[in-house]
Amino acid sequence: MSRTLTKNEQAVLYELRTAKALGYHKTAFCTVIQPLVLTKGDSDAPDQNVKDVVVKVGSTLKIVMVLGFGDIGLADDLNAESGYDIRVDPEAGQIVDIRSSIEPTWPVHDDKMDRIIESFEDEDGGLVP
Repeated sequence: MSRTLTKNEQAVLYELRTAKALGYHKTAFCTVIQPLVLTKGDSDAPDQNVKDVVVKVGSTLKIVMVLGFGDIGLADDLNAESGYDIRVDPEAGQIVDIRSSIEPTWPVHDDKMDRIIESFEDEDGGLVP
């Protein structure tokens, strides 16, 4: 499921890229619309204590990196300044509502979100990655 970024989302990503090039910090966030699996590990011993963490639909992640060719790096630590947990294509349909504020601007509890969440639920109502 791919999607086209809104003009506001494009502007936020442009600001992030520009800020990095100019050497100052800019913050952005997004909302997850498909379960994502983050591989978390100890930075001092990257091959040890590795675990997968499932990020649920509707969660907010912080954008900590924007590459020139489109990928973005996401972290579940909303205070992180760097160090991404997963890289995604923002147009791949895994995230929406790319924004400068931590508060969602996309209606998280509308009918469309309910349909998205239902498409990832198992028969017990739990989310399936």
